[in-house]
Amino acid sequence: MTSLRVACCMAAAATAVATAGGEPDIGFPTVAEAFAALSADPQLEFREEAGWLSADRREGDILVFWTFTSEVHQAHPSAVKRILSKTAGNWQLEMRVLCEADEAACDELVGEFHALNDQLRRRLSRAATRDEGDADPG
Repeated sequence: MTSLRVACCMAAAATAVATAGGEPDIGFPTVAEAFAALSADPQLEFREEAGWLSADRREGDILVFWTFTSEVHQAHPSAVKRILSKTAGNWQLEMRVLCEADEAACDELVGEFHALNDQLRRRLSRAATRDEGDADPG
């Protein structure tokens, strides 16, 4: 499992969401193209976790989490790219979503990930408090 040493507290998360026809910035125009390209990347290993297909990779001091909906998820097809980075001593979590389902399903998906992001922030905050600077978010 990829891990990253965490040394401070999380700042507020930013979220960019695009539904079908929108302008996402996940680096791919469609969910299918994102999944095909990332699946072919030898540095990424996908795993199934609680009905999601997930992969993550370190890019320098940045940790990028990719998550795709399974075929049975109401917001399928969707891709979520979360980027954990350190800026000016604070950890930032940015989330970008490309959802090709209907708007209500996409809204629910974003809500699910906001809850997951909140869990990650709490975990990082507890670890930073406990260890005064070193934590493992992964």
